[in-house]
Amino acid sequence: QDNQFARILAESFQVPVLEIPLFLSGNVLSNGDGLLVTTEHVAEMNRQRGYSRMQLSRILRECFGASQVVFLEDPRQEPNAHADMICVFTAADTILIGEHTGQYDQVDAAIYDRNAKLLERVRTPTGPLKVVRIPMPARRHRDIWGGAYTNVVFLNKVLLVPTYRGIDADLQEKAFDVFRQVLPGWQIVGIDCSP
Repeated sequence: QDNQFARILAESFQVPVLEIPLFLSGNVLSNGDGLLVTTEHVAEMNRQRGYSRMQLSRILRECFGASQVVFLEDPRQEPNAHADMICVFTAADTILIGEHTGQYDQVDAAIYDRNAKLLERVRTPTGPLKVVRIPMPARRHRDIWGGAYTNVVFLNKVLLVPTYRGIDADLQEKAFDVFRQVLPGWQIVGIDCSP
């Protein structure tokens, strides 16, 4: 049903639909100014379909009007391997990316750190991409979906941020503080996503 959503939405607004032959699974973030971020999962799924990374990057740049594509390493504990579970743009020149203390998973903590370093080397039309770290809760239970404060919804100066039961309240407040710093004047609203 997700695959039909774009067509239904486009028909409602009477805009054209561009179909591309790639596996994306909603896993592309744009800063709105030529930069796309996705994950290695997208590269691997499209490699299995016969597309090299160079071909994939070219198609993404052409279809999204982008000048550069960055592939982030997938954290082990992120089962859907979506970029929005790792990071989020809050402005064309600013991206928030997760940070783990390593207390629960040193491997994923290192992956987040490598991704941050990769993004710090990216340049935007206005200068270097500003990379801000945001604490992420560790996934202690595989049966609980969640563990990302970056999978947000922007809505009329209100930011809806997922929250999870059983997560350290101080950690959640630190994450909210990061959003308050980069989005001054925005209302930050937590939405319990545990159910």
